Amino acid sequence: MVNEGRALSSRIMSLVGSHPADSEVALAGVHAVKCVMTFSHVLKYHVTTDGHCPDLTIRLSMTDAEVNQAKGEAIRQELKTVWDYSNPTELAFVGRLLAPGVANRPLHVLQEISEINAQTLMKPKEEGGAGLAPHHSDAIFRSITRFQDVLGLGLGRALSSRIMALVGSHPADSEVALAGVHAVKCVMTFSHVLKYHVTTDGHCPDLTIRLSMTDAEVNQAKGEAIRQELKTVWDYNNPTELAFVDRLLAPGVANRPLHVLQEISEINAQTLMKPKEEGGAGLAPHHSDAIFRSITRFQDVLGACERLYKTPIYTGATRFTSRCVFIWTNLMPLALYPIMGPVATLPGSLIVSVFMFGLEDIGARIEQPFGAQPLWQYCDGIDAGCKQTLAQHELLKQIPRH
Repeated sequence: MVNEGRALSSRIMSLVGSHPADSEVALAGVHAVKCVMTFSHVLKYHVTTDGHCPDLTIRLSMTDAEVNQAKGEAIRQELKTVWDYSNPTELAFVGRLLAPGVANRPLHVLQEISEINAQTLMKPKEEGGAGLAPHHSDAIFRSITRFQDVLGLGLGRALSSRIMALVGSHPADSEVALAGVHAVKCVMTFSHVLKYHVTTDGHCPDLTIRLSMTDAEVNQAKGEAIRQELKTVWDYNNPTELAFVDRLLAPGVANRPLHVLQEISEINAQTLMKPKEEGGAGLAPHHSDAIFRSITRFQDVLGACERLYKTPIYTGATRFTSRCVFIWTNLMPLALYPIMGPVATLPGSLIVSVFMFGLEDIGARIEQPFGAQPLWQYCDGIDAGCKQTLAQHELLKQIPRH
């Protein structure tokens, strides 16, 4: 991460070096480099209890909000070495970063760099930007993606960050901006429908799947559970968003994760790649290609999960192992009795049986890996990151750069 940060800083400053020191481009470059420095500080507090700060005390009785506030004060003191608090622009950024609504501060910093790249460094020189060549701006986006990989944000939130940065210059009610928000919501939806796709009940306590149910009945029952979950993602009062959810949950859709990925591909092809003169985003080919590559990686994830889920373990092996353990534990007291006597045989047999049946249960659970994983926590994490990206987007694109 250290090398990645220094390499990104070096690239940005060398690319903006020909601009006057007080120009928008030069100030944006310095701001981006300071964001790189800030990332390491906020990451330190994000992945530890106290950020190794001797003046910060975290007590078990503190709520999450109190912990977040205490960490924010410690970060504010640390960042005095990075940001000039007498500069209103820099002080405003630190204030936004440490606002109570920002749950994931490293993500906020990376989104800041993405917005600088999209709104200033990629902007043509005639409009006051740096006019970076496409391969340079794409290289910066790739560096940001690697930072997100270090943070553990995953592919979905990296794609969301890139899309929202690229559509940031368009009005909030334009076709392009709405398409960007729709694509980010599709990213959130992907994790939810994949959870139901690779498990029996999607870890939903209100969903009951019986052996007597047909595939159509199971698909319908999962659909109703997904509809309830997606209320936190989509606005059902919006006809466009409700229509998408209805299409996703239609009886003819057998592979819902695939349906979501196709929706993102269509948005990229029909809106983001469309020329600006025709009402589209007019993305350069390398940016639209990067989005398609991200979608392909999603397809790879889907295929890998399906291979794990649909590759069966020979049923006879499971049954044979279970019967062997059952017979062995029942015959064990006959072998222990002559050695341990009537008093110690019973507890000895019980202890050994607990271990043997425990190992058998673990083996049975390993055969269904997705059923034993807290997939809902992954969904919650992706939702939180994407929602933060959407919530901060309008604010970040209005940041003064001079």
